[in-house]
Amino acid sequence: MVTITDRNGQLCNRLYHFSFFIANAIEYDYKLIYPYLDEYRTFFESTKTNWFDGYPVSIKVTNFRLFNRLILKYISQLEKILPKAIVLDISSMGTEFDMNSGEYVEKAKNKTILTKGWEFRDEKNLKKHSETLRHFFTPVDGYKHIVRQIFLNLRSQFDCIIGVHIRKGDYRGWEGGKYFFSDEVYLNRMEGLNREVTEQGKTCCFFICSNEAVNQTLFANLNTNIEQRHAMVDLYCLAECDYIMGPPSTFSFWASFYGNKPIHTIKNMNEAIALDAFSHYYK
Repeated sequence: MVTITDRNGQLCNRLYHFSFFIANAIEYDYKLIYPYLDEYRTFFESTKTNWFDGYPVSIKVTNFRLFNRLILKYISQLEKILPKAIVLDISSMGTEFDMNSGEYVEKAKNKTILTKGWEFRDEKNLKKHSETLRHFFTPVDGYKHIVRQIFLNLRSQFDCIIGVHIRKGDYRGWEGGKYFFSDEVYLNRMEGLNREVTEQGKTCCFFICSNEAVNQTLFANLNTNIEQRHAMVDLYCLAECDYIMGPPSTFSFWASFYGNKPIHTIKNMNEAIALDAFSHYYK
């Protein structure tokens, strides 16, 4: 059995992190507990009911919510409560941990492991079980309906829809602000992509989402969809776009993975972008 014992960021960080473990647990058939989707549990069909199609995966440590909250409060002390548990802490490694390691799999199947750290990875089985993961993290009907209505409208007007994730807020300080780009940086790339799509004889619209209010006037010469929406609506609308671009972020990564849509990650404010720069999560 494996229990994840640290919270990693917000919604998409947790989905991304959890999904590697789910894929690995499905592949090697061991019990998995991920107790950090509690505040997001009503967003998805599987987490709402804590039912993962019979796989031994759970977002609860126990069936008692009050007790779960108490456990989460003191989860860093879990190793003291379970003295025979193996603590696998990779938080200081600085490199990815391959969950296909024979030693890890054997212990996951036969021992109790408490994991700490962000970089647990199993790309092979994430790809293999991608459709199952998409099924698990399908939004509940309320969000699906809103996304469907937005895209029925956009698809009736435009041939190509490009999702743009303008990340502000916490990116002012993260990694020294290296991925905090001005609106003009996004506009420049959008104008180039718009010209390319137009030269193909197609109409283009940009679906823009951000964690801050967007200056709509700046983008007035382009066809855009800009509104203040719930993050789940932004995320799953982004997954419906034909292309996705933005700075390095699990928000746009998850949208690309879930929608199986090509993405381009902006890492340099001076780089040019063309449609052939976009690629799928799995090449």
